[in-house]
Amino acid sequence: MKTWAVAGLAALASFLGASPLLAAPVHDFGCLASQGEDVRGSEGVHALGPFIEWSDAGDSRVVRAVRPFFVHESRPADRKEVLDVLWPVASFRSWDRDSDWRFLTVFGHDYDNEDPRSRYHVWALPLVFWGRNAAGEDYGALFPVGGKICEFLGKDEVSFVLFPAYLYTRVNDLETESWLWPLISRTKGKNIHGFRVAPFYGKVVREGEWEKSFIAWPVWTSVRYDRPGAQGYAHVLFPLYGHVKMENQESWMLIPPFIRWSSSARGREGYAPWPFVQFSSGRTDKLYLWPFWGRKEDEFRSSGFWLWPFIAHSLEKGPRNEISRFRVLPFVYSERERPAGSNTVAGATGRYFALWPLASYRRDSRGTSLRALCLWPVKDTRPIERNLAPIWTVFDRERTEKSVQTEVLWGLARWGRGTNEVVSGSVFPLLSWAHGEDRAADTTSWSVLKGLVGYEREGTAKRYRLLYFLTWGGRP
Repeated sequence: MKTWAVAGLAALASFLGASPLLAAPVHDFGCLASQGEDVRGSEGVHALGPFIEWSDAGDSRVVRAVRPFFVHESRPADRKEVLDVLWPVASFRSWDRDSDWRFLTVFGHDYDNEDPRSRYHVWALPLVFWGRNAAGEDYGALFPVGGKICEFLGKDEVSFVLFPAYLYTRVNDLETESWLWPLISRTKGKNIHGFRVAPFYGKVVREGEWEKSFIAWPVWTSVRYDRPGAQGYAHVLFPLYGHVKMENQESWMLIPPFIRWSSSARGREGYAPWPFVQFSSGRTDKLYLWPFWGRKEDEFRSSGFWLWPFIAHSLEKGPRNEISRFRVLPFVYSERERPAGSNTVAGATGRYFALWPLASYRRDSRGTSLRALCLWPVKDTRPIERNLAPIWTVFDRERTEKSVQTEVLWGLARWGRGTNEVVSGSVFPLLSWAHGEDRAADTTSWSVLKGLVGYEREGTAKRYRLLYFLTWGGRP
């Protein structure tokens, strides 16, 4: 499709006065259609504004899109590709030999698409499930009639008959059988056993570590710990009080969970009452006067809020980088990445700022981008970038180390400098111009109404155009 699109654009460009001798690297018909190279060196065809895109940046990125019907993006160097169809209705992804897909609430995952006997699953939530587990065993289930599901909701196996009449779950060697779930159950495994008749009585024991039980849940719950270095007990008489007494910590609760005081080797913590007043000291320093104000800090992260959840900030500390974030929902979102230990704005290696719904700004190792509008109220995700952001972006300015381009109304007006050092621009269909210099020759061109009046120069050779068909002068 790209071949005939480029050929058609070239023929139309020649008829309307865009000569192949132009210094500008594109065939430009504004938001109707254009072909050329973007600031990141990707060759492509765009048509009907943001709706049709056929671009190719080699192994780094290839895009085929007819928005909003489908977008296909591949990265051959990484063996990754994704196809969105009427997003968010359906999506298909693959990376190396792994692939997954989704259609509405139907999810599929193939862990090795080159092996017909590989592990896979298909879940048509919440009714139908089938697949093959890591051991090569096939399974299937029709909810709530019966069947078996593997690797689901954190369980290695889930089996049921006329749910909730009978339910069986397994995680490693820990097995639980339930009748009239969650009322009656029995649990067994290596060094662990228990049973429950809710809400009357329940007990589960892990030999040598702990014993947990309840009577008339949630009125009375208790636990005893036998771990070396952490021996002790805990109990709660709901809704009156609770007490935890262990070798390394102690807690008291009144009207649980609203009022609590705890002390341990890690520090002190309290609620008075939860969730309105929360505080801690030691390894975690925290004070919340919810929902008005709060702050929290530990070795790896600090955060705070005002008028939760509207205003919030955070700083995540990694071994190499630190990421700071600030938001005022839904209007402001800011994110900055910098080397660990750097406190200067100038040292930031990445930057993102959005003022919803007006504009967003991004800076990273690839360059900078300024866009308007910005209708997604948080930081754009990859599906938003592929499917929706191009539709509402009416102003786009991108800059890299070697090029810069500004585009208004999907190409109705554009100007910038390409990777070939050519400075060009257009206001379709009124005016277009280009100027470039290199070691071999310098070029200049301009055109009014796509060739009604035009001029081209390459070195000392000049050529003129009038009324689209009349040309004179030398051939540059």
